[in-house]
Order: sequence, then C-alpha cells, then structure tokens
Amino acid sequence: MTLRRRIARHRPPLVALLASVVLAAAAPAAAQAPPAEAPVRLPPVMVTAPARLPDAPLPIDQVPGSVQIISGQSVRESGASSLQEYLTRLPGVTINDEQGNSQQLDISFRGFQATSVTGVPQGISVFVDGVRVNEPTVEEVNFDLLPLDDIEHIEVVRGPTALFGRNTLGGAINIVTRRGGGTREIEGGIEAGSFGRQKYSLRVGGPAGPFDYYVSGSFFDEDGWRDQSSARLGKLFAKFGLRLGDTDAWISYQRAQNRIEQAGSLPISMLQHDRKANYTGGDFFEPLSNLVTLNVRQLFGERTSLGVNAFVRYFDAQQFNVNLQGASTRSFTHTA
Repeated sequence: MTLRRRIARHRPPLVALLASVVLAAAAPAAAQAPPAEAPVRLPPVMVTAPARLPDAPLPIDQVPGSVQIISGQSVRESGASSLQEYLTRLPGVTINDEQGNSQQLDISFRGFQATSVTGVPQGISVFVDGVRVNEPTVEEVNFDLLPLDDIEHIEVVRGPTALFGRNTLGGAINIVTRRGGGTREIEGGIEAGSFGRQKYSLRVGGPAGPFDYYVSGSFFDEDGWRDQSSARLGKLFAKFGLRLGDTDAWISYQRAQNRIEQAGSLPISMLQHDRKANYTGGDFFEPLSNLVTLNVRQLFGERTSLGVNAFVRYFDAQQFNVNLQGASTRSFTHTA
C-alpha cells in the first residue's frame, strides 16, 4: 500500500518531464520552418488566333487549323460527276446515296454530314460567296441548287468552330464562284452518257472597263440508273463586278429550278434480284430557288478594310413521299 502511494505521488512529475522533452524537441523544428509566403498572382494571359471567314484574304499559313483549297478548274478536269464525288479524294471524306439519285449525294467527314436528308447528324456548314446555304429548318444542304459549274475555288475547313454559324461541328465548305476575267470568253458544252444523261451549258464572261461580267446557264437531264430516279436541273448564274481603286464590289444572281425523283432504300431481297428496282416509286423533290448576293470590300490602308455582305433568298419547294399517309404525304416549303 505504501509503495503504490509513492509511485502515485511521483507520476505527475514524470509526465511533466516527458512533456517538456517533447516541447523541447519540437521547438527547433518549428524554429527551422520557413515563414509562409504570399501566393504569386500572375497577370491574365489571353491567347488569340485569326480565323479564316468566308471570302477573307487571310493567308492560309496564318490559319490555326486544317484548310484545303481546291481550284474549280481541277474539279472540272477531274471527270467527277459531282462536287461531292470529287471531295472524296480528300482524306477522311466519304459520300452516301440515301436518296437514290446522283444529284443528291451527301458528304461526311468527322462523323457529321452535309445532306438533304432530314434526321441525320447534320454538322457541316456550306457557304457560297459568303452566304450560308444550310436550310434554316434542320440545317439540310441541297447541293442540286448550288452553282457547282461556276466555281472559282473551294475551301474546306475542318473542325468545329462557332465563327461559321450554328451546328458547325465537323467543319465548313466555302465555295467561291467565278467572275469575269481579263479577257472575253465564250464557252459552250454538250455532254452525254449512260442512262440518258445529257447536259447543255453556255458561259460568257469578260471585262468592260472597270466592270466585269460573267453569265452562265445549264440544263441537265438524266433517267437515272434505277427505276423512277430521273433528274432534271435548270440553272442560271450571273455575276457583275466593279474594280475601281481600293473598291471591289460585285452582285450575283442564282436561279435553280429542278425536279428530282428519289428512289430511296431497297430491301436486301429485292436488291439481290434487281439492283435497279424501286421499292416504292413516286417520291420526288421539286425546288425553285432564287438568290441575290451583294459583296463590297473597301480598303482603308494596308491593314484596314471594310466588307459588306448582303443577300436575299427566295426558296419554294414541293416534296412528295409515297410512304407517308394522310395530309403529310405532300409537303410544301417556302422561305424568303
């Protein structure tokens, strides 16, 4: 009993001794720790890069992206039956024939398409002389309405960007049309091929003092390689320009009046028996398009310019789908 009381009496001094030893050991470590420094705040850094807008004179080597330029002459001399077919020569570009007609092929790259078919992943913006020609409803692109025979050059810009309008997820295609050159020219053409294919075209262009002019017209008719898949396309294109000092201005007019029969998909059982068959014949697309475009560019020194782009578009179309029932069988579209 006496021994326990002695141990109990000496316990507090022992605990105090141990605590002092711990504090003595921690004191040098606390003294050696450097004082906390205030965080360093760097100034904001803004990274910018120029983007090539339609009809912009920005050099290609200054564009932060992939841009491919194709001359209209190379397209005409390639032997390709359509612009979509020619673009398949670029890496990663494919075409599909969902409507069953050679004049309504769609193109696809980066998983997105430019097509006249509603419901597919539309994600490519198409411009003609700075005017976005995607339809305002669901972004369709009717290539049969575009003046593809009057191309000066084509710019293919890959990748998503908001600068080219909404839904530009896969890229953009900018088509620049021809205008009168330094010499007068008259060019006519007649083409013929399989499946009743025939085409007639006439082009006139040249200078007239500070002005220049270019007028072309074409008519295309084809029976199609499938039953009830004919196409009839009539196009007119005119462009009048003015080059005077630092002023460059032009106005153009495009008209297209077409009728395209759409064969559509074919069941495998019928495909194996006859590849030319039409499962449900009678579908057609009959559009009428008028487009007036005005472009003015005024230079103010070497580094400053002012550009104006204005357009008026009238589009009227009738479409018939034999597979639909009721009032929705025949549809009418009108935009202005």
